[in-house]
Order: sequence, then C-alpha cells, then structure tokens
Amino acid sequence: MLKKIFSFISLIIMIGIIIFLYDIYSEKNYGEYSRAEFKPYTSAFLRDSKVTYSTGRSYKIESDKFNDALFFKKIAVKSNTPYKVTAMIKTENVITENSNSIAGAQICMYNTTECSKSVTGTSDWQKVEFMFDSKNRESVSIGFRLGGFDDNCMGTAWFSDITLEEGGRITEDTNWSFACLIFKKIDVEVEINGEKEHVYVEMSETDANLMKENMNRFKNGITSLSGDNMSIDYDTYIVEGPITSLSYNEENAYYVEPKDIMDVLEQCTKDKQYDHIFAIVRLRR
Repeated sequence: MLKKIFSFISLIIMIGIIIFLYDIYSEKNYGEYSRAEFKPYTSAFLRDSKVTYSTGRSYKIESDKFNDALFFKKIAVKSNTPYKVTAMIKTENVITENSNSIAGAQICMYNTTECSKSVTGTSDWQKVEFMFDSKNRESVSIGFRLGGFDDNCMGTAWFSDITLEEGGRITEDTNWSFACLIFKKIDVEVEINGEKEHVYVEMSETDANLMKENMNRFKNGITSLSGDNMSIDYDTYIVEGPITSLSYNEENAYYVEPKDIMDVLEQCTKDKQYDHIFAIVRLRR
C-alpha cells in the first residue's frame, strides 16, 4: 500500500516538474521570431500568459534601462506590392530617452527607418497598423519594437494578434497626390556657440500666399513638362500653431525632421494617402 502511495506521489511530482519546465519553455519559445537589442542583455523578452489580448501568449519586452529592443522575423514578399502589418499593443510606463522622439512600442521594418506610429506612456490594448511597399525587395524583416531607429525606450510593451495582409500589386499611376503643409511659425530654444537662445520666426501672409502660388505653378508645370502624361492633385494646409522643436546635425545645422512635426502630420494626413508631403517653413529671421 505504501509503495502505491509513494508511486502516486512521485507521479504527481513528476507531472508538476514537467508542467513547470513546459511553462518556462513556453515563456522563452519565440516561435519564428528572433530577438535583438542595441544594448545586449539589457531587456527581458518572454511570451506572457498573464497579460494577453486573446487566447494565446503575448510577446513581452521589458526594459528597466533605456534600450532599443525588438522581436523580428524575416518574411518573403512579392516585389512592388503593398503590405499591411497589424498588431494589438499594450504599454506600461514607456518613456523615450530623448524628448520629441518618435520611438516607443511600434511595428517596424528592421534595419530601416520605416515604422508605424509609436505608443508611449501607459495604455490599454490598441490596434496599430504599419503599411509598407515592398518595392524591389524579395524579403523584409518585420519587427515589434520597444525603442526606435534613433532612440531608446524604458518600460514594458506587449504585442499580440499579429497579422500580415498583402494588397494588390502596385500599378503605374500617372496621377500623383501631394500634401503641402505651410508652417507659419517657429518658436524654439536652440543652442548657439554653447549658449541657449530663444528663436521665434514667423512667416508673413505674403510668404504664405507665395507658397500657395508656387504649388499651383508646380501642378501646372508638371502637366506641361510631361506632355499631359502626368498630373498631380494636392491639398494645402496652413498650420497656425508653432513648430516647437528642431533637429540638428553638423552637416545641416538646425532643420525640420518628420519627428518635429509628427503630431501635425498625423492630424492632417489621417485617413488620406499621399505620394509626397511637402513641409514649408521659414528658418531665418
């Protein structure tokens, strides 16, 4: 009798050990995905069974120090074809290392600057989409990132319900769509020769009207120069609120990058698709 009881207890212990080891394996089993970090062994990667959006485990990245970390996998694509990657993203205390950054919890194309909008702070599950054109590529690496191409993040992000959709093959279109954003004011603090300086620049109504005229000339000129083989449509947005940050490098000094005007870009181009976007500003007083 004692032998049967001992065998039963041993079986229960063995089952418990197997379940424990399987749970550890499941946490570290990334499936088809690989992991990458800018600062190795800084972030924690796991499959989370406690914080999930649907029935499966979510992909979790946790960084208690600033880092750029991501899950990614290589996928085959058809050339000149649009794709859409969708994921549900949840965040907790996500902050960027640099101010005015477009980093955060995002979908990205690994080793490029192409990415979706970023989620920062603490937020519940939300749907994030990333659209890209395969161009002449035969494969791309899609990543789910806590960080950014040029910045690092701290905090925790979960990714779930990841899908990839293939669109119709891109055909040659002779009509292009443009957006022209005219920013009338710049109100920033910059560093010149080691000292902080407040800079305020405002575009006059005459300047703004001239830019509108130039866009109209550009439209007519494209049609004329192409012999009616190409045409453009465009929308003009007058932005009254000031640009409050500028980017800087040694080659260009202070200039405007997409991240400096990202909020306005997203607001003006929401639910619209443009082939090209112009941002017009006055940088000199």
